[in-house]
Amino acid sequence: MMFIREALINDLDGITDCAERFFAYAKYTESGLPLDRDSFKSMVKGVIENENGIVLLLMDKLYVAGGIAGSVLPWGFNKSIRFCHELFYWVDEKYRGRKSLELLTEYEKKAMSLGANKSVMISVNTDLKDKVNGLYKRMGYVENEQQFIKAL
Repeated sequence: MMFIREALINDLDGITDCAERFFAYAKYTESGLPLDRDSFKSMVKGVIENENGIVLLLMDKLYVAGGIAGSVLPWGFNKSIRFCHELFYWVDEKYRGRKSLELLTEYEKKAMSLGANKSVMISVNTDLKDKVNGLYKRMGYVENEQQFIKAL
């Protein structure tokens, strides 16, 4: 049975396991950016505990099949704008589809309830870009920037 719910502190191990699956897919370690489980857990714990933080999980019974997290904050270029900055968004491949869209929709609703008044920012892994760009555009997102990573 699939469902979406807010994350709890006791979900940190499952969320971190999910992050490891994302890191394997996204090849961040190959870019010189390895995942440190303790650092990641600390970051997610801080978001869960923050009144402006959002951590939603896509669950398959007790299994964390995906999640999305972010924070609502003032935009540095215009403080009257409050936006939601995504920290991570991942759904295991076999669970993608309608439920991952529901997860994003719930995230947007939560962002608005926390005062986001202009935008939700989402990053897209380059391997998924061709698959999701059209979807995001149909949902009202506008492509803005692309990230590059250089290992130093």
